[in-house]
Amino acid sequence: MQLRLADRYAAALFAPMTEQLAVYRKIAGSLSSNAMRFFHERPAIYRNSCLTGTSGISRFLLQLRLLAYNYFDPAESLSDEGSLAYLPCMLKSFVFWPSPCFAMHNRYKVAIVMTLQACRKHMSV
Repeated sequence: MQLRLADRYAAALFAPMTEQLAVYRKIAGSLSSNAMRFFHERPAIYRNSCLTGTSGISRFLLQLRLLAYNYFDPAESLSDEGSLAYLPCMLKSFVFWPSPCFAMHNRYKVAIVMTLQACRKHMSV
């Protein structure tokens, strides 16, 4: 749904929100109910819908941002499930973000704190 909205409307119309506007319902057996399966399917979706009409450095930077998000999203799901497998995904998401010190989204700031807390917790065990 987000890709269809972004395709239809200018990206400048979108803004980050602090409150939850909708709840996504997961159904057993659907692609979104399995974070790692969705992780492997998502690059093809990006190639076919998000990268059309881009080229050069803007395409490269967009690919990095999409790759970073592709790691960030399953990290969130795996963290919610209580799996430590979220840590490698989260760290790879940081690595692929094209400008880590500039224009970092708030979700990355929160994710950094979550990752540091998890590292401290598991180092003390």
